[in-house]
Amino acid sequence: MKRLYVYKILLAVLLAVCVAGVVFYHRFSTRSSADELYAGEKSRHTDVKATSTDGIADMAGYEISYEDVDCILSGDVVFYNGMPYTRHYTVHKDGVEYRAYCGDHKKNEVKSTDKVTFSVTNDRLLQKAFLYGPGSEYAWSGFKGVSADHRQLIMTLTLNYIRHGQYFDVIDEFYKYISETKRDEIVLQGDQADIEIIDDGSKENYGNYVSLKDYTGYVDKKTGEKRRRTRIMRCKADAENGVRISVPADTWLHIRKSGEKEFTIHKTGKVTIMGGDRFFFSAEKAHKGTGTVKSGKGIPGVTVYTVDSTQVDDDQQLLFGTVASSSISMDIEWTGEKPVLGKFSLHKTDRDSGAGVGEALYNIEMEVKNGTQSLRTLVAQIETDENGHGIVVMSEYGGLGTYEITDMPFGTYRIYEERAPYNYERNSTVAQLVINEEGEFLSVDGKEVSTSTELEISWETWDKVISGKIDLSIYKQDAETGDKSQGDAVLSGAEFTVNYYRNFYNSVDELPEKPDQSWTLKTDDSGKCGLEDVVLQTGTITVQETKAPEGYKLVNSIFKSAKDGNIIKDSSDGIYLDRIEQDGDTVRLVNGYELVVGNHVVRGDFKFKKVDAEDGTVIANVRFLVENSDGTQSAEITTDANGEYSSSADDIWFGDGKPDKTKGSLPYGEYTLTELRCDANKGKYKSIAPIKFKIDSDECVFDLGDIVDERMPEIESVAKNSEDGSKFIDPDAETADITDTVSMKGLDIGHRYKLSGSVVSQESGRPLGADGSTSEKCFTADAEEMTVDVNFRFSTDSISGSALVCYEVLTDEDYEGEVVASHEDVNLASQTVYTKEKEKIRGSISVHKTDDILETPLADAEFTLYRASDHEKLMTKKTDKAGSVEFTGLEPGEYYIKETRTPKGYIADPGVNSIPVSVPESADEPPVINVKNHYGMVHILKTDQEDGSPLAGAVFGIYDDRGALIAKAESEENGQAVFYGLARGTYSIEELAAPEGYEKTDKKIQIDTSKNEYTMDDPVIITNQKIKEHPSPDTPNTPDTPDTGDRDPVSKVILLMCFAVVSVAGIVFYRKKFTGESK
Repeated sequence: MKRLYVYKILLAVLLAVCVAGVVFYHRFSTRSSADELYAGEKSRHTDVKATSTDGIADMAGYEISYEDVDCILSGDVVFYNGMPYTRHYTVHKDGVEYRAYCGDHKKNEVKSTDKVTFSVTNDRLLQKAFLYGPGSEYAWSGFKGVSADHRQLIMTLTLNYIRHGQYFDVIDEFYKYISETKRDEIVLQGDQADIEIIDDGSKENYGNYVSLKDYTGYVDKKTGEKRRRTRIMRCKADAENGVRISVPADTWLHIRKSGEKEFTIHKTGKVTIMGGDRFFFSAEKAHKGTGTVKSGKGIPGVTVYTVDSTQVDDDQQLLFGTVASSSISMDIEWTGEKPVLGKFSLHKTDRDSGAGVGEALYNIEMEVKNGTQSLRTLVAQIETDENGHGIVVMSEYGGLGTYEITDMPFGTYRIYEERAPYNYERNSTVAQLVINEEGEFLSVDGKEVSTSTELEISWETWDKVISGKIDLSIYKQDAETGDKSQGDAVLSGAEFTVNYYRNFYNSVDELPEKPDQSWTLKTDDSGKCGLEDVVLQTGTITVQETKAPEGYKLVNSIFKSAKDGNIIKDSSDGIYLDRIEQDGDTVRLVNGYELVVGNHVVRGDFKFKKVDAEDGTVIANVRFLVENSDGTQSAEITTDANGEYSSSADDIWFGDGKPDKTKGSLPYGEYTLTELRCDANKGKYKSIAPIKFKIDSDECVFDLGDIVDERMPEIESVAKNSEDGSKFIDPDAETADITDTVSMKGLDIGHRYKLSGSVVSQESGRPLGADGSTSEKCFTADAEEMTVDVNFRFSTDSISGSALVCYEVLTDEDYEGEVVASHEDVNLASQTVYTKEKEKIRGSISVHKTDDILETPLADAEFTLYRASDHEKLMTKKTDKAGSVEFTGLEPGEYYIKETRTPKGYIADPGVNSIPVSVPESADEPPVINVKNHYGMVHILKTDQEDGSPLAGAVFGIYDDRGALIAKAESEENGQAVFYGLARGTYSIEELAAPEGYEKTDKKIQIDTSKNEYTMDDPVIITNQKIKEHPSPDTPNTPDTPDTGDRDPVSKVILLMCFAVVSVAGIVFYRKKFTGESK
């Protein structure tokens, strides 16, 4: 029983320790993130102290004045569930203090610092969080009656949830409030919340308040009712912003939305005025009183800032926000009378261009009815400035020296142009201006064109420039010939840019950047282009050639008058300038209507060098013909002593006009260069194919490079008997038939050739002269290399015993029969045939090669045959598998044979240097020579005595019959050791060194190479026995103890776990047994 109690106590202690460990781990993991914030509290935040219970902190001990700098102030710690979670933060930006919240509580907290940066975030949900957050006039009601710590915590957790998705139950109500559908209104940025009132006429900014006292009369178009109204105003605000106001009693509100043409009338109720809307108030003429308009606030604007400390890289961001809103209010006073006076202005433009026109003078006359008569009095004059705006130069009212006549009383006015600007037609239009209590009304030629209820109107009028038809012709010509083009150049395709400017200019430098009108003209095949029936006003016109025709230079264009042919001197930088001036009721070009423009043709030269194709040497005095593309002009030229030619150094001249070598010898175009046959190439070189080249760049020398001349063709021939293809002719035959096969290289494809052959006696070197001993063969080359047979047939009389040689001569008919190759060598065997003599007897020699012991045939033995008389080496052959080789086709006589290589492993008989042999006159019994070789290799096989395995590393010595050591050999991995080059005789073999771990044998082995062969397949076998090991008495023969792994901590842990399991099993077993015994 006592043991059982002891075990129970131990088990209880073990369970208690486990529970304590679990609790400790849970507490440690729960506090880890909070402790990161709270650790080192005293050491890290000694510069901060709480100033009040609302959590706002100051910069205790800080050496800066935070009112003057942007900074972060770190305040008291805020706890959540008993753990430190965040802090109170205050941010100073631009001298304003803001409450801030941490943006990511998992990062390090922020220390107080003036090292800060700001940025704006546009997240809409963050904007709403600050709109309804603590301190805002729109704050959520749930923030009332709670501590500053609680407000700080909810805002911090809400912002973190919006940014990072970290949710806590404590934010549930606030987050639902800011995200529910009914609060899905537009939230603007802070700078979008401003609302102001602007006078739509004078553009005066009234800000958020305006007092409306002045009024004008007007007639409502929809009701026809005469009413009074305020000036028109505009709501200056973001397009999505606006205010909602109540319409005052006895007053109408007129609103015109942005983009609409009509005002909408609102007589009662609440109305929203949006940013960009125009509006005014109206009342009946009899209504007197005042009204006050107080609006609700516009849509709030929220700017959310993030602030970062630049002192530490991994600090979290802080967030703070600003909330702004605007409202407008107005006071309207319909009491009191004020005289209403009108205003008038004028703007004059060019009818076609729309540009302002100056120096126009307008009269303004007041028209008064006197019975049936109208009396007119000049009351003002307006003269337009350079931009077309009218300046009041005389006025009976107000506005003198300004752009507007003011203080014009009610009445009717007549307005007309007294003086038109220079070069403009006077506009005969008459305008009538009526000013009354309903507004201003402007009519032109009896038709109303403009109405203003603001008693302010402007007349947009125009003048027309005097104009007429312009016909301008441009003729293109060659500047050198004064007429037609040269070479392959053409006059068509030239492009001209014609620009028109409405004003007068005296030089190119005065021209504005852009013309008022522009045309691109292109010359036709005759070289002509132009403007036809183009109506232009007075001004300036320029002509510039922007693209020269093919083959001509664009620079230095020459402008001439078509009337007199004189060069026009006032063209600058290739630009011709002329004026269009008034000519009565029309216009004219000062310099005339026809213009001639000349261009210089592109000219150049060419050069080349003539060289040999084989050795690159230059070829002098070669003649060439150069022609233009249509063959109308040509010139013969010749290479100089250096094989070179350059047209710039020659006196040739192509084209028309006076020769001027500074410009190049050849005008623009394509040319052909053809090599002519002459003494410099005749019979030596082929003519090149015609070379085409083009002159297309001015004042350049076109290098045609090296013109390579190929050598004339080469020929070779082989003459044979036509019947049997042999080199012999039967003297008993009646005729000799010879075929001379001629091989030719380097032929010109398409050329016509002729082969002329003749048979010559080799002895005399003269032609045979017999009929048929000459022959001709004509052909056209279809390849560079060809073979042609030339056949001869002639009588065999008087040619017995002679040698005949076939001569061949090749002529090129395209070179007027010029000999281009010949094959005429009387001593050349390939061209020679012989008269057949009596056939000589030919003999042979047979050689048989065997082993000197086994008599087996030996292959691959090499023998060389020599003629004994002059020791000339005749032929070399090898024995076949049967050990035989035969030398055939031998004339009777004396020869000798040498064995020049023995089969592998064999040695030749040192006493035999050469073997003489005779070939008899009779071929019936050819001589046979038997040659034997001795096998000079001895193979030893070293093996293990017990298992027969081969042994490497054994060293053997071989001794002759006198006991002298001849050679050593060492066994390899296969157990083989080999001695080479041993002559016939008796030898003894001894083991000089045994393989490692084996005993050396002392046995001497006798061998006789004159009787036996010791090959790899039948070697001398020598065995060895392993060295026996005897255990030392000081070292017992005990195997090594294996590593048990006791030093391995893992093994220890496993052993401890096994021990623990066994212990628990023992306790259970003991308890059961003890309980059983008790029972």
